[in-house]
Amino acid sequence: MHKNKMKALPENIEQWAEEAYVALEVAWKLLKEEYPSLKENEKIELIGYAPDLAGMHRGITDKEKLNETLEAVCETLTDDLNRNDDGEPVHYSICFLLAYLESNILFGFINKRKSEEIMECLCEKFPISEHT
Repeated sequence: MHKNKMKALPENIEQWAEEAYVALEVAWKLLKEEYPSLKENEKIELIGYAPDLAGMHRGITDKEKLNETLEAVCETLTDDLNRNDDGEPVHYSICFLLAYLESNILFGFINKRKSEEIMECLCEKFPISEHT
């Protein structure tokens, strides 16, 4: 795994949550630049930014590793969406945050338990919206 300009690793749950939230804000901005008249079916593309942003923060530039991570988070997302009740709205911001945290798990920087604590913090302390 090639590392390059790694951002300082967050030291606690709140710092991880803040980093993930800022990454979410960046991802929405990038998505709206890519799809100026953003349609509902294009919002799912938000998740594709998660591995790259997580990789950027961790100094990971290995394209193969980033692509493998994208495949893994997309597989998890597909499984989650398939379990979703029909008619339930998809919360793209939540999906992105879960994908961002899963990327950090796959990169070896956090474990599942820590990602759950970070997600709990995000839901309690950050205004997560769908940016529509």
